[in-house]
Amino acid sequence: MRKFKTVFAASVLIATAACSGDPTADPAHRITVQPNPATREALLEYQRLYPSGDDPTGVRVTFIDLPAVPCVITLFDQSGELVNEVDKNDAETSASWNLMSNVGTQVGTGTYHFAVYLEDGTFIDRGTFFVSY
Repeated sequence: MRKFKTVFAASVLIATAACSGDPTADPAHRITVQPNPATREALLEYQRLYPSGDDPTGVRVTFIDLPAVPCVITLFDQSGELVNEVDKNDAETSASWNLMSNVGTQVGTGTYHFAVYLEDGTFIDRGTFFVSY
């Protein structure tokens, strides 16, 4: 089990982002989420423009500008509870999440936070996006 799963708190991310040499300090290197906000209409348009053979439902958000090495995207709800995680095990610079929780249910409308870590637990970036059905 990775240590960062149980240590997440908004104050930790804010403190981490304030550190010198933090990759989030340069907006050009920020990891983004598409579509954001993930509304019903935006998700349908995203599915039409960017179909995925891996997810036939097309209901997904994609994390863009990830490091080209294996990493983990941890996803949290507004209260800081772990919702799910996405393991990216390749050299691609994007990864998708099908908006399903780690217990197999579709997530609800709300604000979601993500944090990206290398496999060794090194923090890379964090951000927020909104889902609205």
